[in-house]
Amino acid sequence: MRPPIVVPVPSDRGVRLAFTGRDAAAAGGNVSLVIGGGDVRRNRAAATGLVGASPSETVFMAQVHGGEVAVVGAADRGRGADDHALAVPGVDALVTREPGVALAVLAADCVPVLLVDPGRGVGAVHAGRRGVVAGVAARRRHARAERPGADRGRHRSGDRRLLL
Repeated sequence: MRPPIVVPVPSDRGVRLAFTGRDAAAAGGNVSLVIGGGDVRRNRAAATGLVGASPSETVFMAQVHGGEVAVVGAADRGRGADDHALAVPGVDALVTREPGVALAVLAADCVPVLLVDPGRGVGAVHAGRRGVVAGVAARRRHARAERPGADRGRHRSGDRRLLL
């Protein structure tokens, strides 16, 4: 079994990144509510715990192998944690500027891309072939600027933005 990889972010110490595998015992194993089996809720708790979060603080997306991006915040915490039908629908990238919000991206043969804009926000991208062609990673870059009323300033020191 391979252990999960927890990555420090020296440019923004409030951000925590973790990569798990289906067979990673320390992260609990399978975290998909759609494919696989096992105790997914327990596994999600173990996986989100790697970044100091819980499933109720994490936003999950209903990934569709496309190019759409959703900007999420504190009001979205827990979406999709226990019920896939409640995940953010029809997107392959999540972006947040709010502290205390963990983002989850699930991948099998696609590439999970975790992005950090130090002091400003984080993004989680599910980059499959169709999503890359649709520009999902590039759209994440523009999502922050497109959010109505978004303050483009830096966060105060000590804010926690979590990313899985």
